Parts: sequence; C-alpha cells; structure tokens
Amino acid sequence: MIETKNILELFKPIVKEVLESMLKEEREIYLENNPPTKGNGFYERDLKTAFGELTAIRVPRTRDNGFKSALLPYRKRITEDLDALIRAMLISGMSTRKIAEVLKELYEIKISYANISRISQVGIEEIQKWRSRPLRRICRGISGCYGVSYQEIG
Repeated sequence: MIETKNILELFKPIVKEVLESMLKEEREIYLENNPPTKGNGFYERDLKTAFGELTAIRVPRTRDNGFKSALLPYRKRITEDLDALIRAMLISGMSTRKIAEVLKELYEIKISYANISRISQVGIEEIQKWRSRPLRRICRGISGCYGVSYQEIG
C-alpha cells in the first residue's frame, strides 16, 4: 500500500516544474507588453502547498523590476489551498499546536503557531456572524420503519 506522503512526494517535482513554466510564460507576456525591458534571470524562493514544501522555485525577474507575478504574489509563502485547509481545521476546533503537528506529519511543512493564528484571522468575522445568526424553526424528527413523525419545537 502506498502512503499519502509518498504520493504527494511524487507530485512535488511536477507541480514545481509546471509552476516555474507558468511563471516564465507570465514574464514573457510582460516583456511583450513592455518592449524596452528585458529578462534578468531568476531568484529562488520556497512555497508551502498542500503537496508539501516546494523549495528553490525559480521565479523570473526583469531589469526594470516591474514584473509582478499574479500566480505567485510577492512575499506569498503559503498557497490558498493550504490557507483554506488550516482555516477548516481551526473551524472544526483544532488547536494551533495540533494543526502544526498535523501539517508537519502529513505534508512535512513546518508553520509556526503565530502564522497559523494569522491565517485563522482571515474570515473569522464571517464565521462569528454565522455562528451567532438567529435560528429559525427547529424541527425534531423521528423516522421509523412504517412512518415518519415530526414535532415542531419553539
């Protein structure tokens, strides 16, 4: 039986290669629209994803420093899918410590408790609104083999 970790490890190089190709193409589009400037090599950065940590991603740059990737925003170190996963674990009641342990065990990603707390703040007001919304009718149902009986409460 193949473990989840091993499957994710197989995808990491593919995801990295595809991402780098997309970034290069994004820069090419920028260069076509800004003829006086030229490409100026690459810089490397890491990205934490649901596939694990992608290290040394080659991000293209330009001489005029005007190229900004829409795929990989500046200073973005964690992908949206991983953000959503962390928020889902927080909503379900997991502590930041437990979330950090799960991410380290399953995805080999190390994220500080402080960063997990920062991620959780995104959308926290919406969650609080949803939790404190007024409830309408509540119906209690009893389902049997031969019939269904419902009783309205409140």
